[in-house]
Formats: sequence, C-alpha cells, structure tokens
Amino acid sequence: MPSTLHCLFDLDGTLVDSQDLNRRCMIETFSALGKDIDIPRDEWIQNAVHSLYTAREWLQKFNLDIDAETFRNKRNQLYLQIAQAELVVLPGAKQLLRELFEANIPIAVASGNHPVLIEHILEIMDLMPLINLYLSDSDVGHKKPAPDVFIEAAKRLQASPADCVVFEDSLIGLQSAKAAGMKCIICPDKYSELPRDRYAAADLIVPSLSVVTLAAIEQLLQ
Repeated sequence: MPSTLHCLFDLDGTLVDSQDLNRRCMIETFSALGKDIDIPRDEWIQNAVHSLYTAREWLQKFNLDIDAETFRNKRNQLYLQIAQAELVVLPGAKQLLRELFEANIPIAVASGNHPVLIEHILEIMDLMPLINLYLSDSDVGHKKPAPDVFIEAAKRLQASPADCVVFEDSLIGLQSAKAAGMKCIICPDKYSELPRDRYAAADLIVPSLSVVTLAAIEQLLQ
C-alpha cells in the first residue's frame, strides 16, 4: 500500500444522493420568497449539474432583485430541515470511506456546495469521523472546473497532486481534477446524463462506488 496515496471526494452526487433534494429546495426557496418559479429537470442538469450555478447566478438567470445572501441562507435552512429526514448516502460510499480510513489513507471532501451545508451533510450522514478535512470551492477562489479546490485540499493534506485520486460524478468535476494534475475516478450521477465517451479523460469509470476497491485505486498511481 503506497503511503503517498490521498483520496479527494466530491460530495453531491458522489457521496450523497442529493440532486433531487437540491432542485426541490431551490424551487421551494423561490416560493418562500414569493416567486413562482419552476426549474425543469433538463434546466437543472444544465445549470446546476454541469455549470454549478451559485445563488447569485440563479437570481440573475431569473432577473430577480433578491439579495443573494438572503436567498442562500433561506435555501440552506430549508435544505437542512429536509436533509435530516430524506438525504441518503450513495451505494458503497460509506463502505469505501471506511476502507480507506482503516487503511490510513488521508481523505478530503472538496465540494462546490456551501461550507455550512458541507459540514452539516457530513454530520447528518455520519461521514465526518471518516475524513481528514472538508472544504468548499467558495473557500479557495474559483469554482470547478478550475482546479483550485482540489489543489488546496492536496496542500492542506501535504500531498503532491500526483499522489491524489479524485472521486467525481460530473464532467465539470472531472475537468477540475485533471486540471489539478490528479487521477480521477468517475461514478456518473443519475443527473449527469452524458454519454460515456464524454468522460474519456477519466482514469476509471465505475457504475457505483460499491465496486471500487483499494487495490484498484492504488493501481492508478503505479
């Protein structure tokens, strides 16, 4: 087992099955603020999954004169209320994290989600004890597909990018990982809806984290 291996995980769509909940909370937040706005599935895929829209970008899209921080706080509050009862860990995710943890492999969660939500999701799903650190791309500057969040995660783990394997569900996450100079395992989320060849840059594509083994991860660094 190479002692240099470090594993970096995206959160939404990779560790937790959250896209349906994210979309629902966005729509309900608009409603709570007096705006009757629907976000069809294909529109959510384009703007949330493939473009990682921020609260400010959603407000600009619909030409709404609402303070972005007010909107974000309302949405986060609503999300956490629902997540407590409805959010679930994706198949194989906790088992893989536990296997890596027990093998003393450093683990970071590097997400495009809001820092407050990342922390609470990890606590609700009882994943916090299995990771070394978590951070949001809003903590480091440019969002994915810029490599910033993965580079900063590696820096905090005192790891070389060449020793890092990233787990992602989306094309934009794959682009971010490769821009950081890291290996990347793709497990496409059900919302990704892209042909397999769009993930050609991935070092490994899997249907579920439940099929990923430590040996397969180690093989990527050899």
